[in-house]
Amino acid sequence: MSSCLDENVCLQVHSHTIKAGYERCTAVNNAAMAMYINHGHLKAASKLFEKLEEKDIVAWNTMITGYAQKSFARRAILNYMQMQRAGFRPDEYTIGSLLASTECLGTVHMFQAVVLKSGLELISEATNALISAFSKHGGIKKAYQIFCESFPKNLISWNAIISGFLFNGCPMQAIEQFSDLLNANIRPDVYTLNIALSCCSSLSALRHGKQVHGYILKFGFFQETFLGNSLISMYAKCGFLNWSKKVFNGMNERDIISWNAIISALGQFGEGKKAVQTFSTMKVESRIVPDHGTFMAVLSACSRAGLVDDGISIFYSMVKDCGFEPAIDHFACVVDLLGRAGYLDEAERLIEGKDIEIDSAVWWALFSACAAYGNIRLGRIVAGFLLKTEWNNPTIYVLLSNIHAAAGQWEEAADVRELMKRIGVLKHPGCTWIRS
Repeated sequence: MSSCLDENVCLQVHSHTIKAGYERCTAVNNAAMAMYINHGHLKAASKLFEKLEEKDIVAWNTMITGYAQKSFARRAILNYMQMQRAGFRPDEYTIGSLLASTECLGTVHMFQAVVLKSGLELISEATNALISAFSKHGGIKKAYQIFCESFPKNLISWNAIISGFLFNGCPMQAIEQFSDLLNANIRPDVYTLNIALSCCSSLSALRHGKQVHGYILKFGFFQETFLGNSLISMYAKCGFLNWSKKVFNGMNERDIISWNAIISALGQFGEGKKAVQTFSTMKVESRIVPDHGTFMAVLSACSRAGLVDDGISIFYSMVKDCGFEPAIDHFACVVDLLGRAGYLDEAERLIEGKDIEIDSAVWWALFSACAAYGNIRLGRIVAGFLLKTEWNNPTIYVLLSNIHAAAGQWEEAADVRELMKRIGVLKHPGCTWIRS
């Protein structure tokens, strides 16, 4: 049952075990519960669990893990409490599943006390789970303290703290930990290297990124597709499009993320035509079906480069050729494309003809275009929509006032400013640092 991938085969095997007289065998039932959970049948696993005459720690852990994987944190904790009442002590696997399902920092602290009380603080699986859980809920200082105090540390420990620092907005500390890992003569895996590249991307740290790239080449990780994808993005973030192209062209295998990354990189550097050509090559030559990210990347590239015809054609091909329903961010991108080019009436018609609810991102794209081109009529309409949800945002009033002022409508501009004062909306003053 543990090796079955086909659901129907799994059910047949379980039926056969019952006919063969293994209905009361704890090990077989544990395997059956795990099988049901893996195929998404948590209720069936729960019914089987309740029927068990004898439950061992594996049975309890299987159900706790099942609830945790499905984000039923309360059910997982309730099962843990029932397990305790049945006289079972938690092991590192129990703790790992419970910590993975936690929804707040307080619960993590509670299970840390359980770890200490159960004498599991020297078991790496338990401490690694604590590091990940504290990091997940913003307790990076506590996570780092546990990491420093844990011994021995394995690669999972290092991955947990490095990703924890990155997740909590501390990419520089994450890179420092990656350096410490190498100095400790621990060989990183593809996951570690991917985290390191993400840190370099967020910092635009080219020197560190090149060092990670060198390590990838030296130790034979260059065939890992998702590392190549991360390298493409990293070099683009650091401002080196040519290196992104070199990595992409040198990849043995490319997936949809590879194509999305290079199209996004091309668009970022204003090479809209090349981005559109790459998008076409992906579909025609590589026969890869574009996804949500692909369309966002190529539409953004068209918007930055002012390729209105290409952008509109690609947008309408989403439904016609690919059967892909445009999401709200696709609409926002096309509205931005039309707005930047001054096609405000076309952008307005596109919004009026849509079947999904428009959010503020779309309105802001159109409002910015109205301000840039001085479209008073449409600007007032869009401002009205934005003020329904962001009435205390001073930028709306300032832009609307500027639109009136640019058209010489000084009284209307003054009225908007007066409205700001009357309802108590304040514009935060800007400042400039001038070095003498």
